[in-house]
Amino acid sequence: IAGQQHLTAEAGNRTITLADHAGTLEDLLLMPELSAVLHAGSDITAIRRTLAKRQGKRVPVIDPACHPELLFGEKVVSEDTTASGGNASLLASVG
Repeated sequence: IAGQQHLTAEAGNRTITLADHAGTLEDLLLMPELSAVLHAGSDITAIRRTLAKRQGKRVPVIDPACHPELLFGEKVVSEDTTASGGNASLLASVG
């Protein structure tokens, strides 16, 4: 688990383990701030079933040994140029 926590920290994320949490595994899996579940083991059926009960965004179950790149998220920021009719030169002349 130390390796998983290291990978999580390297990706700029926070690790929450069952040992750090006062509730049950189900309580932990239903936390709204949960973004991903790291799991290295064979039986993940119960974890997947609990995650399927969640409202809102899907939470992936990641095996960090196979796919550590999934610990990184992508954020895209774009500017709306609709007011200028999509004309970049018109938008540039305003600034």
